[in-house]
Amino acid sequence: MRGKRRIWSEQKKYIVSIVTRISPLIGIKAACKLLKISTQRFYRWKNEVHCLTSTFNLCRKLHPKQLTSKEQTIIAKYLKKPELQHWPLRSVFYQMLNDTKAFMNLSTFYKYARALRPDFKRFRKPTKNRHSCFFSFNSPAYGYYHLTRARRF
Repeated sequence: MRGKRRIWSEQKKYIVSIVTRISPLIGIKAACKLLKISTQRFYRWKNEVHCLTSTFNLCRKLHPKQLTSKEQTIIAKYLKKPELQHWPLRSVFYQMLNDTKAFMNLSTFYKYARALRPDFKRFRKPTKNRHSCFFSFNSPAYGYYHLTRARRF
């Protein structure tokens, strides 16, 4: 069956629920064989627990060395402060340490800052080309000069 991995990733929850409903009647092995998945894959999908309080959607019981939700909100507040908005991330991290709000490693801060940082509007250059030359020359080089100037700006 072509594209079965894509179908599996999209319909994972439904497949697990179907196998759990059918398994009392025909058994887990037969149900998995019917849907063309291995029993190992079924048990892996069944044991996946999604934690909504975690930024990275990892269960806190299975992955205990995560930042708490309070520390995550502190990082988000520091990243949204208007006076720290144009600071480098390293400086924001050390400011947070100096204020004794949260304690973590710099690489951990970078990881959470990348996930929690608000989206900023990127600067876009104006669509109108202001630096183009409008007077004409009687030479074939004018077209080349005009194109290179337009591409630069």
